[in-house]
Amino acid sequence: KLHDRLYSGPFAPQLRREIPFIPHITLGRFDEWAPGQTLRDELNSKDLAICGRLESLQAIAWQPPEINVVADIPFARV
Repeated sequence: KLHDRLYSGPFAPQLRREIPFIPHITLGRFDEWAPGQTLRDELNSKDLAICGRLESLQAIAWQPPEINVVADIPFARV
């Protein structure tokens, strides 16, 4: 729902329908692909629940090898 709302407003022209959207939350990042893939596979093989609260949304510009934060948007606390 969040994805759809983000692309229904000012970002609507940026929606690229040819790229499938896979909902995800980045919890960590590795400099090399293999260690991250190994950890991902290990975690995905378990019945794992991660509880938490999202406090903000970061929009990033990814230009390897750099990731730059373009905007950090805090969510309202309830």
